[in-house]
Amino acid sequence: MGHDPRACDAMGMVPGANVLKAARIALGLSPDELAKQAGISRRTLGRVETHPRSDRYLKGAAMVQQALEDRGVEFLRALATKGEGFRLPLVITGAASDSAPK
Repeated sequence: MGHDPRACDAMGMVPGANVLKAARIALGLSPDELAKQAGISRRTLGRVETHPRSDRYLKGAAMVQQALEDRGVEFLRALATKGEGFRLPLVITGAASDSAPK
């Protein structure tokens, strides 16, 4: 597989507050769970999720991004005609694994 040029990388920008929050919610993580995994306070996470691209919270946002990526989230850069976003990991569990292609 090649590198997806839309994917955010270490040299790229940290995703916006709404994208980080949406990824947390899509994974079913509580703010407390994500803050703990990211190594930041719950209060800092709240600020990261409400202050889009604030220089003041950039380090915290990068820590949140890394914690979400550690859970398999892939962040996508904005394109000329589409906004930034993310992909979730493919997880096959329970009965779904019985019908999955082999």
